[in-house]
Amino acid sequence: MYIIVICLVVTLLLLLEKLRGNISNNFPPGSKGFPYFGSFPFMQTHLERTLARWGWERYGSVFYFTTGGKRKVVLNTYEALREGFLKNSESLSSRCFTNHATESILFADYSSKWERQRQLRLLVLKCLKDCNVEELVLQECQTLCQHLKILPQTTMAAGTEMANHITLPTFNIISFLFWGKRLRNDKDDSKIIRQLTYPVYNTRPFSFWKLDQNHNLLRIKTIRRKIRSWKITEEIFSRLSNIDKNASDKCYTHENLENYILDLFIAGTDALATTLHWALVLLAANPLYQTKLQDEIDKVIGNNTSPSMQCLDLMPNTRATLQEVFRVRPVFPLSIPHKAINNVIIGKHAIPKGTTVVANLWAIQNDPTVWNEPEKFCPDRHLDDNGRFVKSDKVIPFSLGPRYCLGSQLSIMHQFLFLTSLLQKFNFELAKDKGTPNLSGSSTIVLAPVDIKLKIKHRQM
Repeated sequence: MYIIVICLVVTLLLLLEKLRGNISNNFPPGSKGFPYFGSFPFMQTHLERTLARWGWERYGSVFYFTTGGKRKVVLNTYEALREGFLKNSESLSSRCFTNHATESILFADYSSKWERQRQLRLLVLKCLKDCNVEELVLQECQTLCQHLKILPQTTMAAGTEMANHITLPTFNIISFLFWGKRLRNDKDDSKIIRQLTYPVYNTRPFSFWKLDQNHNLLRIKTIRRKIRSWKITEEIFSRLSNIDKNASDKCYTHENLENYILDLFIAGTDALATTLHWALVLLAANPLYQTKLQDEIDKVIGNNTSPSMQCLDLMPNTRATLQEVFRVRPVFPLSIPHKAINNVIIGKHAIPKGTTVVANLWAIQNDPTVWNEPEKFCPDRHLDDNGRFVKSDKVIPFSLGPRYCLGSQLSIMHQFLFLTSLLQKFNFELAKDKGTPNLSGSSTIVLAPVDIKLKIKHRQM
């Protein structure tokens, strides 16, 4: 009896799959997989790397895989990404979330209202520049260095997970800008930090960006109440009100400002801290590059002077290192899914309206036809024969098109000032008490270094 039931269920699933499977002949090639389970039974832990190999070895620059009975198109090369997110930006800049818990710009559909709301983000960032963000970042750098200096010697010698030390200073940069205060590692503040840095998305493996709505709706309502009590700069809202006063629908409201601050806390803190964490781990694993960087820091900045963004252009090795960290370990290896709001042609392939499209940033930045030994951490690849830094258009950790990350400049400032401040004072080494750690990282939505301890040593000046 059970065998008959199983056979009937399997037959029904196959029939449904066949009915669903009628698509255009010009649709990209790809992996149909099993009924309901789709392509996931063939995938390994790192989704972005599995998809990258499928593109390189089987399907080409544009292909699909299947999850939950739906085909998702992957843009696996830089050329496909440019054609999709730049040339066809208006058709591929929507989102596939229909009922999200926040009105976050991260998940909102592309529209004229969305474009106006994005101007709000640009204006807020402009106002932040007037707040001397560099000085604030340097204060947090100094606080972090002081914190590391007083760690127990046993902790420094045995190794510690740097994520435990760099998340709070990163969080406090955004906190001070909007709240006017820094948080501490006490009981009350730790609860707020956990709430504000908890991602909106469900990061369990293979969830593929499904929102955990019931859990996060309550969390976000709690956060929003807290934000309303903060000292949000009235200058920002005053500017917004003047711009919005003649509009029929009001985009620049306190609620939308709160949404953007929420975006900054949720996405900003995690992305900034994770990138810095990767930089320290990769330099610890490649001590020759760490020494090379420290020599440049000593020459340009010195031992007792605080770093400054004015030094950045004078430090090609540091710029090359930052670009290589962005390249080899993008924090978001797969873009947040886009949705086609019109029929689109990419290359020779037809993408129907309603199709989910993702950019495989990891594949683009590790493409063996572009990068020699792409898995190797090699900042020198970004220097020319005269030792000058060469900016690469194909290192795109902030994506392309209308939905590219507006916080790219803040990210570069954060990485430069924190990294140079730390390497000015300390050496970092991999703790190998349990063997050489796995540097592949853990990949759900964010690609992060996990269970990697670093030994910290004071530099001999």
